[in-house]
Amino acid sequence: MSFQELELIDGVRFNWNLFPSTRLEASQLSTPLACLYTPLHERDLDYQPIPTTTGYPIQCNTCRNYVNPFIKIDRKNNMWWCPFCQKKSYLPDDYKLPESPQSVDEWPIELRQTSSTLEFELPDTITDAVSTQLPLAFFIVIDVYQHIEDTPDDPFRALKSSLVKFIERIPVGSLVGLITYSDTVRVHKIGKPDHVINLNDILRDTSANYKAIFDESTIVKCLKILGLESKPLDTDWKESPLIQEQILTELNPENKAVFLEKIRNVKPKLTDSYRPSRSSGLAHYVTTVLLSRASYKNYLGKTIFFTTGPCTSFPGVVLDLKQGQSMRSHTDILNFNAPHFVPSLRFYQCLGYIANGQSIERAFSISKSSSMKPNNFGLSPGAPSWNTDIFVGSLDQVGIYEMKHAANLSMGNIYLLDSFKSFKLEQCLGRAFNSFPTKVFNTLTIATSQDLKISKMIGDIGYPLPSSYGQSLKYYEQHHDKISDNLTKFDSPVAKKSFTNRWWFNLLTKNVTLAFQFDMNTKRSSSDLMANGTREAYIQFQLKYWDFVSKSWKLRISTIEKQTTLSVLVSRKSGSPQNTRIIKEHQLLKSFDQECWMIILSRLLISKIDSSLGYDRVDDLKDLLDSTFVRLLFYFGGVKLDLSSSNSHNPYLRLQQIYTMNEHFKLLPALIYHFRRNTQLFSIFNSSPDEIAYYHSSFLKMSCDLSLKVVQPQLFEISIESTKEVPLDSSSLSMCPEDLFLIMDTVFQIIVFKLQASLKLHLSNNDEFFTERTSEIALPMSFVNPILAKRDAVIPNLVLTQTNHSQSRFLVSRLNPNDKDDTQVQVEKNTKSSGFWDKFKQLTIAPPSYNVMKTDDLSLRQYYDGLVLLVKSYKIGDDE
Repeated sequence: MSFQELELIDGVRFNWNLFPSTRLEASQLSTPLACLYTPLHERDLDYQPIPTTTGYPIQCNTCRNYVNPFIKIDRKNNMWWCPFCQKKSYLPDDYKLPESPQSVDEWPIELRQTSSTLEFELPDTITDAVSTQLPLAFFIVIDVYQHIEDTPDDPFRALKSSLVKFIERIPVGSLVGLITYSDTVRVHKIGKPDHVINLNDILRDTSANYKAIFDESTIVKCLKILGLESKPLDTDWKESPLIQEQILTELNPENKAVFLEKIRNVKPKLTDSYRPSRSSGLAHYVTTVLLSRASYKNYLGKTIFFTTGPCTSFPGVVLDLKQGQSMRSHTDILNFNAPHFVPSLRFYQCLGYIANGQSIERAFSISKSSSMKPNNFGLSPGAPSWNTDIFVGSLDQVGIYEMKHAANLSMGNIYLLDSFKSFKLEQCLGRAFNSFPTKVFNTLTIATSQDLKISKMIGDIGYPLPSSYGQSLKYYEQHHDKISDNLTKFDSPVAKKSFTNRWWFNLLTKNVTLAFQFDMNTKRSSSDLMANGTREAYIQFQLKYWDFVSKSWKLRISTIEKQTTLSVLVSRKSGSPQNTRIIKEHQLLKSFDQECWMIILSRLLISKIDSSLGYDRVDDLKDLLDSTFVRLLFYFGGVKLDLSSSNSHNPYLRLQQIYTMNEHFKLLPALIYHFRRNTQLFSIFNSSPDEIAYYHSSFLKMSCDLSLKVVQPQLFEISIESTKEVPLDSSSLSMCPEDLFLIMDTVFQIIVFKLQASLKLHLSNNDEFFTERTSEIALPMSFVNPILAKRDAVIPNLVLTQTNHSQSRFLVSRLNPNDKDDTQVQVEKNTKSSGFWDKFKQLTIAPPSYNVMKTDDLSLRQYYDGLVLLVKSYKIGDDE
């Protein structure tokens, strides 16, 4: 069964499917053992649906893990053996086991081999009480600034029009609220006077630090201005102060019309400045205080935040107008020339913790302290929680790099639009609505068997909870034996590490794919291995969530079994040591999932970038990427050059023919090459911090298949007669007939390129071609539209361009440049080289000739040549 088929069954995909047993084997893997997991994956129609059942799931008396198809039954004593703790527990007295089963269906559903993933609908007697009448709540926060030069068909009017359509889709009985902001914040009420909040109203010293704004006295003052009191939250949502004060309004046929009229009557605040005094951070703060301190227990909501410019006033300031600052860049952040970056980043991180249900006081302490971690503290049952979607309508940066934690930690999304006049706005609002309600109040627990430890989640997403194992029994260790706190070369030295096996997610959808890192307790030598090694490893994913549709708690259990290299050795005890070692290495290679390995590596590097102050030392990161890959090829890939075996004119096929490599690694060189050049993920100096925050936030939740397209885009040739995929190479551009279209799918963008420059295009904005569905692009759009219909994880930008057009760079820059086949690559001797990256600097490459474009980048052929030389010259310890 292929790796893709295994993923379709259980939603789990490991980079290595045969786990290491010795320290040497673990070190040769080059990256940590890790997996991609889609908690709410859905099986294709070709497979049986995920089985469901009701009742009480049976748990082990010792480790509290659940019965699964991998247990062993002791019929004589009516007990079962748990593969996680290797202890026995009694089965319930009324539990029926078939005496002589004739079919699989006679077994209890949780013991069937088809139930590696099983979903329980839990009885009310063993779950937390949640009212079945709990309404959905939507809080809309709007930036009302409008530039005086905007035309009558201005972005603000377009935003209100789209919001009206969005609100009309909200089900009757839901709750809605409205906040607008400019240099002040206005909290709107239905049937009562609005309240306006200025920073001076809640802080005497407006230059105060963040401790003052999160102080209890400031919070009480903010609530008092809004006519609210600080008191324990009500269980009955109808008794909530937000409802009583009509800050939140229940939508019924009468109120909906009133609220829609309220939206239509919101007036813009005209300005002649492109960067007026804007209180975005204060609007975030007021919204957070309202929901966390004045809503009700089990509040379930979505905050939709719109902004068109950077925050220029405390709190959350990104750009200080008084000091005449320009917008910060990656270089400014790296060189500590962005004085507001760190305080604002921690401010929005604090708001993200509060959105998960953490108290304001504790959330501030976690975000402020360098040693205090979120998994040191749990969340209060029934605490209000919501997720935040941020919509940007600006070509300029607005501070998403600082604000990203408000969205990521709460499982919200970020949407970057050039303007709110964009036709994409309604699509993005539709996606925000379609993702909510779904599975909410999600708690994920990952349990592992003997000698396998869970380490952490890759990426700053959701809220890490305290480990289900509790504290370590050893006074000199901080974490339990089942939790690994080992640091690797992929960990940032300045970021907090939340080592745990439990996480909280406000919201999950079927499109969210998470990555988790594991650590095997490997043995020092073969003698230790044969004496007390582990042959099988087991992982159980336990997802408990509230299903808003069925109004019930559910528990989804996925149990995975993986063999270790010891199992191969034991099965071949009768063979010679040489043959046994060869067979073990062969099985290890067969277990390697190169696509998953690439995405895990990408997430590790992106996570390291995002957890550092800016984009630190790009050469070091490229060094880490290349040294990791060369180390892998050195131990497993077997790459070598054979010029005599080439007979193809296709550059990609030619490379595969002249470079021989183990079949399990053949996709990796091209993937690594395109990842190194990817301006959305890795090579980002032509992108702003805000753009990178958007790309990274989306990538860290993408499925494996979609992530691969981001790393290495797909290029298609479209004609009336046929549609075919062509190599991602500049020769595809030069050899294509002029009357054809090329379409490149990068996931974030779909680029429609016409070779013949016959379209009358604007330099940048050609949305009218898509909105008016002009016949000139009917042919390529017949191919693009089905892609748009299926892709709900990301709504791509549509780019229309042609030869010699300004935006053709989006396609041309992603193509592999052509070079002559006789390009000479050699390594110069350099006795002063101090690191692995220096070896790539030593590559002397003869000047290539380019047919279509010129670039300073290495071509794919040159990168292959460099890899061959580096693998040949690699010595153990080069990358230490």
